[in-house]
Amino acid sequence: MVSRTTGSMGTPIPVCTCGRWLLILCLLLGLVVPNRTQECTAAETDTVQLTKDPTTAVLYSLALPGLGQYYTQDYWKIPLFTGVCATTIVLFFYNNNQYNTEAAAYNEAVAGGLSSAVIANLKQRREAFRDNRDISGAVFLTAYVLAAVDAYVGAHLYDFDVSDDLSVNIRPDLRTLAGLQVSVRW
Repeated sequence: MVSRTTGSMGTPIPVCTCGRWLLILCLLLGLVVPNRTQECTAAETDTVQLTKDPTTAVLYSLALPGLGQYYTQDYWKIPLFTGVCATTIVLFFYNNNQYNTEAAAYNEAVAGGLSSAVIANLKQRREAFRDNRDISGAVFLTAYVLAAVDAYVGAHLYDFDVSDDLSVNIRPDLRTLAGLQVSVRW
């Protein structure tokens, strides 16, 4: 005869503890409780049809800064991007011409053996025009890239609804289990 605490070979049989029975009970109750998931009543769509194509907006903006904003109908941004780009182009070429003039004068002063004060002054002016030229180029490139990024974002958000018709409805959920339902209307 085999007892409950020892097996046929005399080895002890582990007795199920309270924790093990509780785990088994929880697993069995999980099979009994009805599973509730959110039901999707809206038609399922994989893609959103955009009115304005972002690629076209970027290409327009890269062709001429401000043209992408015209395409996305952000008319107030056109003078900003066009003005910054046009101004920095003019400043770039002005500073580049002045830099070349000052560089030639500096080279002549060094070759002619002028005083060190004159040479230092010409060198300082040459470097100032070079720095201004480089800053103008950096500002132009930044405005050029920002115009393209703004056109891209503007095309994506063209159809975005910004009306004041937003609401939240909180009410009790009257299913089998107690709960709270939150509905957000866009």
